[in-house]
Amino acid sequence: MNHIHISDTQVEESTDLKSLTEELLLAFKDLYVGEAATTIRVRATISEAAASSMSALYPRRNVGGGKLYVYSPRGRSFIVALFSLDGELLATFDGEALTAERTAAATGIAIRRMSSPGARIGAILGTGRQAIWQIKAMNQEMRLEVLRVAGRNMQKVREVVDWCLENSINAVACDFSSAVDNADVIVTVTGTYEPLFDGETLKEGALVCGVGSTTALRRELDAKTIQRASLVVTDSIKGSLIEAGDLIQAAAEGSFDFTNLVSIEELVCKNDLVIPSNGLKLFESQGIALEDVVGAWEIMRRLELL
Repeated sequence: MNHIHISDTQVEESTDLKSLTEELLLAFKDLYVGEAATTIRVRATISEAAASSMSALYPRRNVGGGKLYVYSPRGRSFIVALFSLDGELLATFDGEALTAERTAAATGIAIRRMSSPGARIGAILGTGRQAIWQIKAMNQEMRLEVLRVAGRNMQKVREVVDWCLENSINAVACDFSSAVDNADVIVTVTGTYEPLFDGETLKEGALVCGVGSTTALRRELDAKTIQRASLVVTDSIKGSLIEAGDLIQAAAEGSFDFTNLVSIEELVCKNDLVIPSNGLKLFESQGIALEDVVGAWEIMRRLELL
């Protein structure tokens, strides 16, 4: 069976985050009415090693597929596969860049739908693989006058700030507390197990996008942040019950009720969903297979391989 393999480099060189964001909006609309389907992540674990998989169908574009990956303290690797609904394997993909871009597109939708009008001060907490992609989403979806960059490694913070300045984004290095002070949109994308800041200090009406807490033990946000949130949205309600450490730990402390959780497809589709101006707004990004499949299709489209 012949098929195409698309590398991380090809994804990065052809990136079109705006186009992917618009396609993902269509996919969430289809998911809402039952015209697309996605599974939650399934993990097989032994000690500190894990193998994970998830899959989805996107009939709008006649495709389906999913992601398979293995990680351990010694490393990790991702593969995404895209099939036609006729059963043909269309392409496989290195998974790092695709995952980062589709995650940023989901953040972009949250910012577009949930941030306060006139939002202009952004903060990115974290300097790892996904930070630049998240910054691209922020710059795309808000009138970003200043971006505050915080991380535990100051060399990496400076590298992110330099990238921003080279790409005409006004950025400054900060510590975590200074970064979130009076910020309109805060994106956290770290692997921490301890909250990054005191939620009591956040600006009323701020939007927090928690991207890094993707296992039950990880935690970027404290209970006060979640307690203050008048709207909490996720891209996977079922998945969040298993792996959204921010919410799981807050619920265990009595600071969150999962029955109040809103799905991203409801955010996109429900005309009567009120975006509150009081309190905080929170988007908990878990990452779903539909995002991978849509991202894979979009990459093949822009590389003119369909």
